[in-house]
Amino acid sequence: MVRSFFGFFLGTFFYLTRFRFQVVRANWERFVPHPSRFLIMASYYHFGCLCCELLLLPLGRLKQYVLKHVTVVGSEHLLAAHRAGRGFICVVAHSGNWEIMAAACTLKFQVPLLIVTKSIKPKWLHRLITRGRAQCGVQATYEPQTMRDILAAFKRGDAIGVVLDQYVGPPVGVRVPFFGVPVGTASVVAVLAKRYQVPVLLIENWRSFSEHHIVVHPPFVLEQGSLGELTAQYVGAVESAIDRHPAQWLWTHRRFKGNLGPLESGEWDLRARV
Repeated sequence: MVRSFFGFFLGTFFYLTRFRFQVVRANWERFVPHPSRFLIMASYYHFGCLCCELLLLPLGRLKQYVLKHVTVVGSEHLLAAHRAGRGFICVVAHSGNWEIMAAACTLKFQVPLLIVTKSIKPKWLHRLITRGRAQCGVQATYEPQTMRDILAAFKRGDAIGVVLDQYVGPPVGVRVPFFGVPVGTASVVAVLAKRYQVPVLLIENWRSFSEHHIVVHPPFVLEQGSLGELTAQYVGAVESAIDRHPAQWLWTHRRFKGNLGPLESGEWDLRARV
């Protein structure tokens, strides 16, 4: 397939030029001791494929790609959450291709999706990507209006997409284990799930040679607990999804920042319960 062909050469280029090599190696060493060259090169191959796929957004070709090359398992969970009419949250990782996953929700099942993300620079690229997402029925929200847009989406019964493997520091982040390292993570999913009683679904995706595969998992059981405990539950599920296709995680991502020391006694209990 063309994507795999160019992904191989682009990934090889990034590997040979040592693009963020120290970040990639340090991330891998948190996942497995002494990662082999094969594992590191495999992650660069998938990074090359990701770069090729992301070009489909500004080129306005993502819709055709999704309709032709994406398969979905577990769509009944997505549709049931949508029919409930209270809105719901989809948690995902920087694995496979999250833009393809988001577009598949809207194009294949007509489930409106609002993704929580950041503005892209430069502005001309931001406009192109926003237009490409809109062609697939995907909307995005940015600070400072994120919470207002999320609550409006809940009222419409729409889905919210949150990538839960990004660093978020205090006061809106809580340290939870990721690859065994306590690191700041957004607590917003736990806050919204408890305060508004909306379901939370894990969606994972990965690429094979010629297709993208998406699995929608059943909703998490909403339990009592601190924001840290609930966030750790969600992150644990995200980590398990990464474990199933480890080379496809975004190893170039600077995930581990801030205080990476051990969790202190009672650290989660000090956080407000909602």
